[in-house]
Amino acid sequence: MTNTPLNLSYAHLSKFRLSFPFMPFLSTPANNEKGDGVTLNCSHVNLPDLSITQTEIGTPYFNMKTTNRDMKFGNLNIIYSVDELYNNYQFLYDWFFYMHNPETYVVNNTNAMVDAALYIYTNNDNPKFKFTLRNVFPIGLGGLEYNKESVDNSDLKHGASFSVDYYRLDRDTIYASS
Repeated sequence: MTNTPLNLSYAHLSKFRLSFPFMPFLSTPANNEKGDGVTLNCSHVNLPDLSITQTEIGTPYFNMKTTNRDMKFGNLNIIYSVDELYNNYQFLYDWFFYMHNPETYVVNNTNAMVDAALYIYTNNDNPKFKFTLRNVFPIGLGGLEYNKESVDNSDLKHGASFSVDYYRLDRDTIYASS
């Protein structure tokens, strides 16, 4: 039996896109008319870490380790470029205020969670697969930093953090449609 090496290219760090579905409780001028979701032009996405807690079971000779039922997912942290009309920033800001409005003291947790998608692309910019992020909602919005001394005229960047119940790697969804 001969081992034939696979002809695989390596994944690139910069081939991804983060999308949120249309949410009827939020609307921006960019997505209101068509019912479109929002895709953020992210420069950084930190897919949440995953861990399983362990338990030790005492035996007469040693403590044996086994997995516990608790599976924990970290937070989704992103940095994205704010568009010129601040539509993407307004989307996240409104989502935050929809959940906890400091003006009316209303806390709305019932339908503020959505399933988001992190699309991964091939080296030729074709969709390869996606991570489906379940029950996502914002838990932190970074500040906006302006700087007159900036000489490179770079994009305004903004950071945000999201809670994620869990995520799945969905390979078949993209392969079937390509």
